[in-house]
Amino acid sequence: MIQKLNGNGPRKIAFDIDGIMINFHDPFLVFCNRRRGTSLSLQDIKTSDFSHISQLNQEEFQQDIRDFHQPEYFRDLPAIPGARAALKRLAKKNFLGAITSRRDYLYDATIYSLRKNLILEFLSEVHFTNGYSEAYRRELKSEICIRNGYGL
Repeated sequence: MIQKLNGNGPRKIAFDIDGIMINFHDPFLVFCNRRRGTSLSLQDIKTSDFSHISQLNQEEFQQDIRDFHQPEYFRDLPAIPGARAALKRLAKKNFLGAITSRRDYLYDATIYSLRKNLILEFLSEVHFTNGYSEAYRRELKSEICIRNGYGL
């Protein structure tokens, strides 16, 4: 999601938060493993739909997702190794933003986590779609990119 601002000038670059800047997946798997007595790892995940790795039915899996999506878990999510250094380097010559599917009620916890992990200082904007499902989502990440000049 990159667009040059003025020909050869700085670019506007947007990144997702989870899995790019912040490690959501490992802590979520720890949460599921403790709750369900499983031993799932990141290598078990093959798509963005985690339900295929679980012995649970879809309803039970969705409940785990809802129970994990609480501010107390999201405040303490760690940075992806190397994310801060990469963002610092890119921010020297570019305008950086973050786009996430996280729900609005996680806004404060997300900003806290980005600040705690020393990532927020490199971001000019942080956008929330308010959900990864159509039931809650206000707009698509691609719509945010277009509206804010990030390009596709």
